Amino acid sequence: MPPELWALVMDSLDYDELILASQTCQQWRAVAFDHPTFWRDVQIFPRGPLPSTLYWFALRLDAGKHRPLTLAVTIDDVDACKPLPDEFYALLRTSVSSVEKLRVGITTVNFARLWQALNAPAALLRAFTVVGLTSELDTPCIPPFIFEGHAPELRSVRLVGIEMPATELAVPAFARIEKVRLEVYPSMFGVFDVAWISHFPSAKSLAAYYPQGHSSPTALNDSVRQRILALYSLELGIDHRGFALELCQHLSLSCIPRLTLLKPIHEEVRMALNHLEGSLYEIAILPHVPVDLSDTFTISVVSTASRALPHRRCRTFKEKVKNYVNTRYRGASWLPHINLLFHDMSLWTRVRSLTLATSLWHAITVWQPVFSFFTELCIVIDMRSGERLAGLECSCGTLELLSLRSLGDDPRTLNASEVLSFAEQSLSSPCSTLRVHSPVVLRGETRALAQYFRRLEVYEGRGSSWKTFEEASTGILVRHEDLA
Repeated sequence: MPPELWALVMDSLDYDELILASQTCQQWRAVAFDHPTFWRDVQIFPRGPLPSTLYWFALRLDAGKHRPLTLAVTIDDVDACKPLPDEFYALLRTSVSSVEKLRVGITTVNFARLWQALNAPAALLRAFTVVGLTSELDTPCIPPFIFEGHAPELRSVRLVGIEMPATELAVPAFARIEKVRLEVYPSMFGVFDVAWISHFPSAKSLAAYYPQGHSSPTALNDSVRQRILALYSLELGIDHRGFALELCQHLSLSCIPRLTLLKPIHEEVRMALNHLEGSLYEIAILPHVPVDLSDTFTISVVSTASRALPHRRCRTFKEKVKNYVNTRYRGASWLPHINLLFHDMSLWTRVRSLTLATSLWHAITVWQPVFSFFTELCIVIDMRSGERLAGLECSCGTLELLSLRSLGDDPRTLNASEVLSFAEQSLSSPCSTLRVHSPVVLRGETRALAQYFRRLEVYEGRGSSWKTFEEASTGILVRHEDLA
């Protein structure tokens, strides 16, 4: 059989299965080692018999034939007592020229050799992450001429527990980076400096995470001020009460289209909402994606006045709390501050559109919103709630639009009878439009929905347009007669 057909057969195999297949014969070995699953995503944990690790590392790099790959290398404290041989760092240096995404987790004692290995042009590198598995006494620093200053495609960087060079020193490889995420360990008290933004002259998005106890922001020079105000998105994860308010004493954050605050106090929430233009809001209350890996819960508020703008103005408040849903939102440090604002009925009278995950529906009852003011309601079906609308209660009055979406790309199946039951309980008069977004699938008889919705539409995915139920393919919506 031709190698192309064997390659199609191996599309269903994972990395370990490809290794087993490669032991069948020389032809299968050649096909397996040329398959992207074998060489495209390389993860190296240099433990155990190191010669075996080096063998497979070299073999996968060679199989890639300098095609773009993703590389993750982790060297923790267990490995620090046994210095890795020069061959390992030589292979790492060789891989830099073909790596598209690079993630390195490494201890302090290995940083000097790491920087030497990365002192090579990274022509294809698009995303770079360094996690310092560092001691509390020693914080590694990025060398100014990493990648020999040549990383023309590098657009995203994440540095965890890593210092930046002095602000007067340029880092040429970071000149085109647009997305920056900087995280600081508690042991790095006093190390993080907002002025580090000057190392990223093209940055459009900055996420900065401070540990508890960091000092207040100090006066900023004009160049740093201009860099921050030129951002499209700013996320401040700071365990320092009132930090955002103090930062606003040095510069106005109102001109930044997207501002995200972690654990904000009441005054910071109100300050952030005052940045939004217009009198009407769109509010989204959603768990973080992927919901099975994170307990982060976010409230996003968007100005409807910015709908026509290329960059809509948005203010987001979030916190990561273990078992957030199961504890019914008790004990979260920021909720008392959020409650002060969201218990204000005047806020809900300004809300035009509400987007809400089904697993978080009961959160709304805490704030007692006036659903009758909403003209658009989007129900997001997520993993925590299963695939049901049962138990969702509200009195929406007259809606212009009811949307059903899925959180993430996982298919969701709803019975049309559940949608009908929700409409019967929640709508006092017919709604203009019901929209079902792919990959949500309605099953069962849908004709009864016409008594509550004047128009029934589905969206089949990116690049398509809205279609009526009659025009849509059965892959998006399945009627009762199709199942018979």
